Amino acid sequence: VPAKVLLAYAVFGTLSYLLYAFIFGTLGAMVSKTEDISKSSTFVTLIYVSSFLIAMVGLSNSDTLLMKVASFVPFTSGNAMFIRISMGNVAVWEILLSFALLLGSCVGTGFLAAKLFRFGTLHYGNPLKLTKALKSIRNQ
Repeated sequence: VPAKVLLAYAVFGTLSYLLYAFIFGTLGAMVSKTEDISKSSTFVTLIYVSSFLIAMVGLSNSDTLLMKVASFVPFTSGNAMFIRISMGNVAVWEILLSFALLLGSCVGTGFLAAKLFRFGTLHYGNPLKLTKALKSIRNQ
């Protein structure tokens, strides 16, 4: 396995994991009962499964428009850019742009997740709406 493929797997895999961990952590803090977790996390799970399926389609041809677009969308770039790097020729600027977008999304989501997690744990036991939480964070 070439070193660039291992490096791409480590970097994009770690950042993609962090992005989804921040999102799932926030969703977990916003529910008051464990039964509600599956309801709140279904949409995010579908996004990840979709990114996995897009990457599987990209195994046959990694230079399609779908793979190029997916490699720049932070929710799908962890899988798509890794496939593009390992299967074909990707320009360095594409890798750096995808990395910057994913890193920026991780940092932004991490800050937002920390604020929402704090707000969600303070309102434990009460149902919490995302719009209400975002309004209160904006007012702080």
